[in-house]
Amino acid sequence: GGNNWTVVLQMKLTNLKKVDDSAAFGQGTNTGGNLVIKTTNRGLTWDSIGGTALSVRDLYFVNRDTGWFSAFGGPQGILKTTDGGQTLFGISSETGFGQINFLKKKYNGEYFGWHIADELKLTTNSGVNWYKPSNGLDSLNVGFVAFLNKDTGWVSGSTNFSYGRIYYTSNGGLNWIKQYERFLHVAGDLSFTSFFKGWGGDSSPNMFATSNGGQTWGFQNIPIDVRLICMIDSLRGWA
Repeated sequence: GGNNWTVVLQMKLTNLKKVDDSAAFGQGTNTGGNLVIKTTNRGLTWDSIGGTALSVRDLYFVNRDTGWFSAFGGPQGILKTTDGGQTLFGISSETGFGQINFLKKKYNGEYFGWHIADELKLTTNSGVNWYKPSNGLDSLNVGFVAFLNKDTGWVSGSTNFSYGRIYYTSNGGLNWIKQYERFLHVAGDLSFTSFFKGWGGDSSPNMFATSNGGQTWGFQNIPIDVRLICMIDSLRGWA
């Protein structure tokens, strides 16, 4: 549980993404950030699965075979693999070089996903096309996103006028409702374990918390400025 650690690989990494109980993908920095490595035995051994001439910013896998890469430096910004990273092919130039995430459940045979590079873009067809959901976000510089499904989600970030804000959508990002704002603060990471229960980071020693889907937000005391949150159920988590 983290009381003891064993070194299994000597390499600088910018990314490490868990796929299931045994498999994970990593992104190395000692080759310009383009080397991708994979383990299928809980990190006991790691294999290189190749690289790309592009500069990779982020990667995300929904299973051991299917994954996406957000990149810069070529004609395509979003690349995809269907064979565990052995081969990559460009699928979209509508966005790129930011944080990328997908829901692991398919909707109408396609994956729903989002991409953040100051602005938020969404896809409903597995990354081929992307659209910017701007109705109601009020020029928010989006920093963090949390979707429970393709319709229900929250975003947090800050405005050009130093307001930290949290917004909510119930229709896949077509419309957004402002749920919270605080002057001279930056809203941080979001973590929801259900539609009702959620937490949000803050640039001061506080944790946002809601038990009604964000209709109201309160504070929980915490002695750090919260950058990232991971809640695994309604009681247990890390910040």
